[in-house]
Amino acid sequence: MVLLCGCVHTHPAEEVDENAASVTVWTESTEAFVEHPPMVAAAAPVAWLVHLTRRRDHSPISSGTVVLQIGAVATAPVEATAQGIFSPEVAMPSAGTFAAVLVLEGDSHQERIDLGSVVVYEAESDFPAPALEQPGIEMTKEVQWTVPFLVQAAGEGSVRESVSAPGVIEAASARTAEVVAPVSGLLVASANLRSPSEGSRVARNDVLATIAPLSSETSYATVKAREEQARQELDRLTRLFDLGAVPENRLLNAQRDHDVARSALESLGEPVAADNNYVVQAPISGFVEERATIAGEAVVVGDLLFRIVDPSIVWIRLLMHVRDAGAAPRIEAVSFSVEGSSRVYESRDLVAVGSEVSAENRTLPVIFSVPNEDHS
Repeated sequence: MVLLCGCVHTHPAEEVDENAASVTVWTESTEAFVEHPPMVAAAAPVAWLVHLTRRRDHSPISSGTVVLQIGAVATAPVEATAQGIFSPEVAMPSAGTFAAVLVLEGDSHQERIDLGSVVVYEAESDFPAPALEQPGIEMTKEVQWTVPFLVQAAGEGSVRESVSAPGVIEAASARTAEVVAPVSGLLVASANLRSPSEGSRVARNDVLATIAPLSSETSYATVKAREEQARQELDRLTRLFDLGAVPENRLLNAQRDHDVARSALESLGEPVAADNNYVVQAPISGFVEERATIAGEAVVVGDLLFRIVDPSIVWIRLLMHVRDAGAAPRIEAVSFSVEGSSRVYESRDLVAVGSEVSAENRTLPVIFSVPNEDHS
């Protein structure tokens, strides 16, 4: 705990009054730390120590004047006696509890700061017993003003449990696609000179490559003709079956043949050039991470042509050590930075928590989805 306080006395040899009171008030623009000795009715004026700090840069306020008002009693405007410190003197004619207000004028604005209630006693014998000293590290405002850190009011609250773990960034499973050759054929050079290269951005349905089938058996025209022939045969046998002219097994065989032919046609898709060459399109929008072929190359069915990744959403795969694995079901959010960057990313979109600890590295995977619209 760090206890922040002001200068309690103005002379090194002067002892601090153990009954002294203090208060810290924050407004939108100003921090006021105020100390004063106990006040007795009809006694000589006492000096209050007012420490003023600009919140925008945590620097002392030394310009302008300060007026202290306690109840109906107001001091004359006073200027700073030292950097950031004002010392108005006030005497109270009667005992009681009064509202205290600090009026700051200057420093390009006017501000009224409510300091709460002040007790004025009938006699010194009425002073309450001094409070027990709280342990902590004391730092005067004069010292704090030389150190660049933020001061805020202390309060009670819950602190979330956190654990540290290494992690890797990877493409989200639904945002990556491998584009393979649907037919065997030739990537005709003249038709593929403008195929996208690695790093190129592509949109869904953009043309990636054009394949000229090497065999008429695998050409789009041939596959489509087979599907049409199988459909016509199925229609014919359906009419005959309805008339009782053919047995059911012939109809079932025709249905099976049509299903196979239709599946073969659907595997090719619809895009076909005017010359019956097959046009390969991008299944998703994203960036070409890998181009596995060159113009003029021959390919067979299933050969990898392109790998496309959509980086607008990525996964962070955390590798939690086995000693922290018990906390995995309670994980709510992740905060991380990548090597070489000070930017902090956050996500509460939990994708999955692994069910087994890896025997190889004794870690449990935990995956979060992270927006990455700027592709950083």
